[in-house]
Amino acid sequence: MADDIENELATASAWRPEMTPEMEKYADELRAKVEPKILAYIELREFLGLSQWEASQAITGSFLHDREPSVDLNIAAVKRLAEAGGGTFVMEVRNQDGEVLDLTKFSKV
Repeated sequence: MADDIENELATASAWRPEMTPEMEKYADELRAKVEPKILAYIELREFLGLSQWEASQAITGSFLHDREPSVDLNIAAVKRLAEAGGGTFVMEVRNQDGEVLDLTKFSKV
């Protein structure tokens, strides 16, 4: 799975326009921030067996189509509260086969 993800990113970033050194630096900084998030998203999507379209519908569909109330949880704040109370914050996803993907490894993403 990791090889597929790395190949996908390599293909997507193969084309590069001509840029000034300042633009190159900015692009490299931006890429360093964005790529880990893309990798985390791809790993989660593949773990759940979802296509890109299915994942995008799951993320945007309820907001755009059902007009459900939106709650923006700040996961970092919840984690800090749990730790302040002597607890542990755990985030995981289970796929349809019952396999578990621990999302806490993405906490720095």
